Amino acid sequence: MRSITAGELKSIQLEILEAFGAYCTGRGLRYSISNGTLIGSVIYGGYIPWDDDIDITMPRADYDRLVNEFPDLLDGRYRLLSLERNPRWDRFFAKVCDERTVMLENRIDAVETGVNIDIFPADAVPDGHSQLNKWRRSRLLLHRVYELKDRRLSSSRAWWKTLLLIPAKLLLFPVSKRLLCERAEKEAKRWNSVASGRLVCSLVNGYHLTKPYPAESFDSLEDTLFEGRPCKRMTDYDSYLRAGYGNYMRNIPEEKQVSHHCFEAYSKD
Repeated sequence: MRSITAGELKSIQLEILEAFGAYCTGRGLRYSISNGTLIGSVIYGGYIPWDDDIDITMPRADYDRLVNEFPDLLDGRYRLLSLERNPRWDRFFAKVCDERTVMLENRIDAVETGVNIDIFPADAVPDGHSQLNKWRRSRLLLHRVYELKDRRLSSSRAWWKTLLLIPAKLLLFPVSKRLLCERAEKEAKRWNSVASGRLVCSLVNGYHLTKPYPAESFDSLEDTLFEGRPCKRMTDYDSYLRAGYGNYMRNIPEEKQVSHHCFEAYSKD
């Protein structure tokens, strides 16, 4: 296998984004670039300079259709991985991967992935303040337990952190990451049928836990270009971004201008 450069990685991600967008548009599936990808599109017209991934968010109904209808291999290259489609998948969200590549991340993956983009579902949240706070605490606990399961022992970590991590991992040994994901997804879907649906969050991965954003954000989508590639974003992206990030236009301190991901990517060619 041949190692993929940072520039090639982004080029492949952009190809996935364009193919994914064309698929969704052709079938009337709503989606928007989101998280840091959306911030990057607003400020830079593409990637945040120190970022290296692409995030998509879809309303749960559209996400479920995507999971059910996406072909085994789109354009002979792109595969969708999710809890529903692969019995060994152990992440909270779906990925669309380029099958011609391999991605090795700083985690123990049950399923091999390639260079990919992340697909997050958005679900309704409780209307009442007390219910929302109770849900938030429950969801954060699940997320933190998952992070403990997912965290690898490393010689570079402070000794006292390793000392605390080992008994925690032993205690959680009987609990699989997939089981935690299934529990989180069940909790995420819980309010879709009983809440008003006015507010949503990307519940399954911990984003936007502080302030939900309007469900109507997905009712008005606009065409835009991300690094010159066509895609969709929320017309009212400001409400979404301020809910999740506050003043997202602020200057980021130089010491925080780093990628939060650790991986190696290879071409199978």
